[in-house]
Amino acid sequence: MSIHVSLTFHKSSLKKAVKENMSVSAYVTNSEGNTVSRIDVKTNRVVATIRVGTFPQGVAVSPNGRRVYVANTQSNSLSVISTMTNKVIQNIRVGKNPVGVAASPNGHRLYVTNAASNTVSVINSHDFKVRHVIRVGINPEMVAVRPDGKYVYVSNIGSDNVSVIRTATKNVVATIDVGSSPQGIAFSHDSKLAYVANMGSDTVSVINTAANRVIHQIKVGKGPIGVTLSRNGKFLIVSNFNSDSVFIVDTTSLRIVRRIRNNGSAPIGVAMAQAGKLFVVNSAFDNVTLYAVPSGEAIRVVGVGSQPEFIASG
Repeated sequence: MSIHVSLTFHKSSLKKAVKENMSVSAYVTNSEGNTVSRIDVKTNRVVATIRVGTFPQGVAVSPNGRRVYVANTQSNSLSVISTMTNKVIQNIRVGKNPVGVAASPNGHRLYVTNAASNTVSVINSHDFKVRHVIRVGINPEMVAVRPDGKYVYVSNIGSDNVSVIRTATKNVVATIDVGSSPQGIAFSHDSKLAYVANMGSDTVSVINTAANRVIHQIKVGKGPIGVTLSRNGKFLIVSNFNSDSVFIVDTTSLRIVRRIRNNGSAPIGVAMAQAGKLFVVNSAFDNVTLYAVPSGEAIRVVGVGSQPEFIASG
């Protein structure tokens, strides 16, 4: 009887610990520090600093929140972090100079852009093996999986276009000309539209994903890099690296409804979390600013590591 009670307590305690550790967090890559900062979204504080490979950039959280994937550009590797232990449990060898990483909606596949190889590595998330290598455009940077899981979009900064990969066949089925030096990619929740930040054109291309063609160009600030959508899909958020600003765009009218300015901040990564919180990574200030959307009101500034670049929440 005493053994049964002990086991029951252990199981309930374990479930509680898992639930607490799986609370929503944001993960920031610190490229000069070779670390990842974990921010607790509830408290807005850094709760862990995790050492990864050399010059980490792209970051993604698995759909179940148990893993974080980090592209280490100068290590030619992808680090896999356990969110239970805040430790790297695997380093996967990929192509040359990986930059972006994305997970499929079911969590079974990972997609990593290899900028110097002009390829995308497709990784099985269960055994951490590279299953396919797909050739795309020149200097692929960012990657995003369409919410329906059927296609992967890759921004090729060197060829000013986006490669569209069909996930079922693992091949490029379309190439879309966008603006100059495309970077971040975000999708509407219904998968019908894709938004691509063009750093060299100071625009965001709006793509009809059924036809795979650009249907609109939104003029934004100088050097846009990061893009994300609000949780309700009503607003598109764009970080403008060269003009130290963040723009909030109404997705219905495609008009800018708010300009957030922060001189000298050089913002890069943006991500939405719960309760309408927007995280903006300020690479020049080594911190992250939290804003309310759509008001643009600053909530808090959180210090992270050296030269932070990208962020993901989950």
